Amino acid sequence: MEKEQQEQEQPFMEAEVFSVFIKTLTGSKLKLQITKGDSTLEIKQLLAECVETSYITSYEFTVKGKTLDDFSDIADYPEIKDGVEINMHTLPYDNKSARTHVYRLRELLYSKIDDLYLSTGIVHSATKNNQHSFPSFFSSVNSELYNDLGHALNCDLEFLQLEGQTLPSHQSSQSTNTDSSAGETKKKKKKKVSTSSSKIDRVELKTVVMNEEENGNEGNSDEKKPNLTNKISVVELPQTPEEFNTKNLYDADSFKIGSLEPLIMLSNTELPKCVKSITFSAWNPVPEHRKIKGDLFYLQIETLENAIFHITATPSGFYVNATKGIKFNPLPSSKPHKNQTLLGLICDISPLFRATFPKLLSSRIKKHPFEVTPVPFHVRKWINIEEKHEYDPNRAEESFFTMLGTDPRIQQREWNEEYQNCKELPSGAMDERLIRDRTLFKIHCDFVDAAVKGAKAVVDKSLSPINPTDKKSSHVYIQNNIFFSFSINTDEPKDENDMDQYAYENANNDLKGVIAFNEADVPGVHTLASAIVDYRGYRVVAQSIIPGILQGDQGSKHVYGSIDEGKSFVTDPKYHSLMKEAAEKLHIKEHTIIDESGKEHTILCPSECKGIVGSDGRFYVLDLISITPRDTNFLENKIAIFRPELIQSYVTTQKKRKQQEKKEETEEKKEETKKDELVIAFNTDIHSNTKLGGSQEVIDQDIQEVQKLGKFLLEFLLPKFVQSFKLREENPFDGRTLTDAMHERGINMRYLGKIAELAKEHSVPHLIMMCKQEMITRAAKHIYNKYLRSVEDSNLATFISKFLCCIFGTNVDEHEPNKKDKKALEETDITQATLFSLIKERVKTHYRFELEDDFITKFKTIATVRSFCMKIGLQILLREYQFNTANPFNQNDILSLEPVVKHSTPRSKTAHSLLDVGRQQLTKGNFEMAFEFLSQAIIMFQQVKGPMNNEVATCFSFLATILFNASDLPQSFLHQHNALLISRRVMGLDSATISQIHSLLGLLCFNVGQAEFALKHFLRARYIHVLCCGFDHPDLAHIMLNIAMMYQDMGDMQRSLKYLHECLRIYNATLGENSDQSATTLHAIAMTYNFLRQYKNAVTFERKNYLILKEKYGENDPKVKESEQWFEHFTGRAVAVERELKQGEQEAMKLWNLQQSMGNGQAFSKKPPVEILNLLKEDQQILSNLINPPPQTTPSSTSTTTSKKKSK
Repeated sequence: MEKEQQEQEQPFMEAEVFSVFIKTLTGSKLKLQITKGDSTLEIKQLLAECVETSYITSYEFTVKGKTLDDFSDIADYPEIKDGVEINMHTLPYDNKSARTHVYRLRELLYSKIDDLYLSTGIVHSATKNNQHSFPSFFSSVNSELYNDLGHALNCDLEFLQLEGQTLPSHQSSQSTNTDSSAGETKKKKKKKVSTSSSKIDRVELKTVVMNEEENGNEGNSDEKKPNLTNKISVVELPQTPEEFNTKNLYDADSFKIGSLEPLIMLSNTELPKCVKSITFSAWNPVPEHRKIKGDLFYLQIETLENAIFHITATPSGFYVNATKGIKFNPLPSSKPHKNQTLLGLICDISPLFRATFPKLLSSRIKKHPFEVTPVPFHVRKWINIEEKHEYDPNRAEESFFTMLGTDPRIQQREWNEEYQNCKELPSGAMDERLIRDRTLFKIHCDFVDAAVKGAKAVVDKSLSPINPTDKKSSHVYIQNNIFFSFSINTDEPKDENDMDQYAYENANNDLKGVIAFNEADVPGVHTLASAIVDYRGYRVVAQSIIPGILQGDQGSKHVYGSIDEGKSFVTDPKYHSLMKEAAEKLHIKEHTIIDESGKEHTILCPSECKGIVGSDGRFYVLDLISITPRDTNFLENKIAIFRPELIQSYVTTQKKRKQQEKKEETEEKKEETKKDELVIAFNTDIHSNTKLGGSQEVIDQDIQEVQKLGKFLLEFLLPKFVQSFKLREENPFDGRTLTDAMHERGINMRYLGKIAELAKEHSVPHLIMMCKQEMITRAAKHIYNKYLRSVEDSNLATFISKFLCCIFGTNVDEHEPNKKDKKALEETDITQATLFSLIKERVKTHYRFELEDDFITKFKTIATVRSFCMKIGLQILLREYQFNTANPFNQNDILSLEPVVKHSTPRSKTAHSLLDVGRQQLTKGNFEMAFEFLSQAIIMFQQVKGPMNNEVATCFSFLATILFNASDLPQSFLHQHNALLISRRVMGLDSATISQIHSLLGLLCFNVGQAEFALKHFLRARYIHVLCCGFDHPDLAHIMLNIAMMYQDMGDMQRSLKYLHECLRIYNATLGENSDQSATTLHAIAMTYNFLRQYKNAVTFERKNYLILKEKYGENDPKVKESEQWFEHFTGRAVAVERELKQGEQEAMKLWNLQQSMGNGQAFSKKPPVEILNLLKEDQQILSNLINPPPQTTPSSTSTTTSKKKSK
């Protein structure tokens, strides 16, 4: 595989990246990084994302007097070389470009920093959750290089308040030795914090390369030594905003979340307001007699000076006309103001705009590029603040145009034609694959965006069905050339074979089939662009439309499979050969089935699948709901099928086993069996309702093969998966990461009950809790969706809040609801007792697991609320919730319902293979090779998808690890910081990846001597972990162990000891009292007691560590001997302190006897010997320091941090 990858790498390296300079209309220059394969149109798209040039829409490029065509590649112009200057020249406006100019300027003026959307078309969504539908090239623009290490250290940390944290001694000493000028500087900085629009002051950093004298080395200082290291030294610490200083993140006693406020990165950044409003005037449309004179449209602008201007748009630009009030006069005003751009015109007529616009531009530019680069798909938030709804005529105007999921102002797109043309692009060379993957991803993003808008319009009843006489669940819709249909289970099926009762699950299976066929990527076999949208209890399936299918047999032709539920079949030989190639890649066996008339047919697909030739001549496969066999472990579930990942895992395992058997054979037998290739394929119609043909022997063999697959999953994969949790090879800590881990191994979610049982047998309590929480929330989701469909729109918030109260409230049925709540509940007839009963029944039937009667008691946590909200697309208000009350939620807590989208994202095989090889090389320790492959992967991913995706974040994180091992600490910080920024944008603020990156940043900070910054990162990681998990987890204990080490390094031993004890409790509860992690924590506790001179406690915990290690590894193991040395060392110190205390007791008794024997008139102490001894015990630490000072050398510790502390 590495050889193949290296062969693929060379042509990709030939796509050289070089720099050009764009001279804008304002005279400024922008530096762009492009390749010969980029087109002029892509450069314009790039400039549309840049803040400085986003509003410029009508222009052309010239190079040395030669005009560039928009649809030509850079390679077509030999004049364009590295460092060349490309000039922008204005073109006359047309109606489209002039309107786009107005829209982009309004976005630049009114959009918030985090919601800025610089569109390249005329229209964008009017909601706050705007997103790009194409890969972003924003990071290629360099007006000023963003290289702020301080931001990398401080990201996400401005809201953290350290428990009992004070400035370190070196900081306090620096502050006391400053002069008056420094004091004035501090005052200025403090004033700046309170008035500036930035969140916090950046941390100033400097890189110090230690020379030979500091390292104690001799030799030439100019010669680079391998032991030279870069150290980051902090000049100024960040200031925590005052509004967050009043609340702690955690309860110091219970280690629970203290507040939800730090979850949302609240920003006090308020963009300066430049103009009150820019709206299209009521004088539109342009009358005919003015249209022939060049008027395009009219605008009305209200400036900050409270002046109203009427603007005329013309091909040459914009000017102020003489219209006043209700008197229309399109001629120029008496005081002429004209400019080629609307921005320039407003600057002329409004001095306040001219003064505030540079501040607005500065506020946007100073953000990190990854903080403003649009994301390809919308990221849902389960909790948010209630935003103030402000008067905005621009937003109102846009909402009326986009309310139906499309915009009548732009031409509707032929989604199927675009999608299929992209798939038919050549993919032989590296450049061709790059163009194909990029174009396919762009089309897919656009389709998903349109599908979500259309699905919302369908559910909101903004569209009319094309079959209004059918029942509601059978209604279908067509909007923007996308076919929409409901996928809702029928409560009253016609018979036991009626598949409508499984419509909800079949939509998932069909999407899996589409993804599998797309991965196979067989030329000539086409699938439809597909997406599933769950919104307000409905599941809507969106698909592109096969050309001619709506015209019946005249437009399309059925050539393969069955279209009448198995009554008859068609197997055209031409398309049978096409399906054969796909079947080989998907391990589908050619098998025989019998139709209703008794005729046999040989097919290479499931019996439900159908092949249709559209009017465009392409062969489309539909209804791929069972491309894998039925799950033999859940035969009572008629639509339960194996996952495609399981097939791949089984085939790989069997091939490895076959190769191992061949190795054990003789050389002679090897040559005989060399020709035999192991072919594994499955009959997808086994255990289905389809009547199978062929001999009974073949059918029995097919059944046995499928049963082996089920046995492989049940007896091999599941125990191995559970054991990986025990060995900490797997570390999911919430429902999303658990789901991803199971699907990656081909395990369906219906095995959660079996996994919970195995986890109980293997004593993995955190996995049991995770499985239970996931089963409860998934069962509640289905019940919620069923009830929600019957609720009136006016009662949605009331019903949702009451549903949440029934799950998470206490004794809800005993409290009488108010009239409005009662009406909402009467529509659904739901009570807490009924809901719990339905959840238990659903878990029992679907997951084969029996929940306890009081199952919800352990899951009344914010983590369970988060899991449930993310599954149903619910967004609740950011506030503290009390689950020990009957009504922890109210209707004001329900902010919005968002669609939950599933889609078949195209996968760049080349980029992923580069990432996989880079990861393998990193695991082997080949850092140089890993760096090369990961660098190529990150470029490839950004070219295909843009920087905002999980894969780019993963590459950045791996590169940071390599750079850290190469002692390039500044770049390591910046790469890890980039990974954090990207992950926050594409996964949300509270994902498992965010917690992991904060831990890595904490380790980076600690290894360069910045314990305080490391502590902040680990505290943030712990906060996210507790929020997402909600129960004890080994990874949480690992984070707390690191926090304890941070506190030790800062000299706070008592707080460190508290975290170590909590860490030990979690390890004992999750991994067992005899685990290696528990032993390590026991030793750390013993060392901490040693620092505190409490030697008896140190002996106690080290003895426990010694006994655990001795039992597991035997007396001769180095770990056991090391622990024994520490035990003897602590025992010796404890004995020495006890001996000196006894001597002190004897001296005290002598003093007492002496006092009693002295004559009257002397002043003697009247305290009894016991009180004197108590005083001695209170001062035991001082006494032990005097009696037994710490030795210069100690036994080697297993804890590196503890040893460092000891030497200090």
